[in-house]
Amino acid sequence: MSRLRKNLIAGAVVTAIIGVNMPAVAGFAAREWHSYQINRDDYKARYGHWSFLDVPDEFKVNAIHAALLRTGKVLIVAGSGNNAANFDKGTFKTV
Repeated sequence: MSRLRKNLIAGAVVTAIIGVNMPAVAGFAAREWHSYQINRDDYKARYGHWSFLDVPDEFKVNAIHAALLRTGKVLIVAGSGNNAANFDKGTFKTV
């Protein structure tokens, strides 16, 4: 088999492998670009930013309602109606 033919076959195999994996590579690149964009300080200042907060167990609630207050804090109201005992007692937790 000639050297040119071997190189053409190798090139075709590499092209096929890249073609098959392109959606995964493009998806990864798009996710990384999006993450970079939304974590820039100027983006956060203009549009705001959500993040996860590690809440101590005694303050954890089954959040059903949330409201952004004018102070920038978020008021979270529990779904007390999901627990019959809490609902019957009229217990409505907020954080």
